[in-house]
Amino acid sequence: MCQSQAAERLHLIASGLDIGTQLEFGISSVTLLSLMELGLSRMSAVALYEKIARDDLTKEGCFAWAADRESQFEAMAIPAIILREIREKLLPGSDEETILTTS
Repeated sequence: MCQSQAAERLHLIASGLDIGTQLEFGISSVTLLSLMELGLSRMSAVALYEKIARDDLTKEGCFAWAADRESQFEAMAIPAIILREIREKLLPGSDEETILTTS
């Protein structure tokens, strides 16, 4: 591939997330990295990421998304143990009774 062809394809490389980070953590989006930076396990981050369905959320965006949908988590078919972790990490002001009823 000549240099001009390579330059034309630079837009195909995702910006904002370096390849080393992607390989190290097994992630493919800024949202997944943000969820893991907030303290979620990779398994919980992936489960929540599938519900978020956005690739560009920062840590603040993840907090806001979770806070906006706190009442909808029960209907999202997320396993109880993951739901508990999400509530503990992303919704620290969440009612402890609600956390206990999901376990």
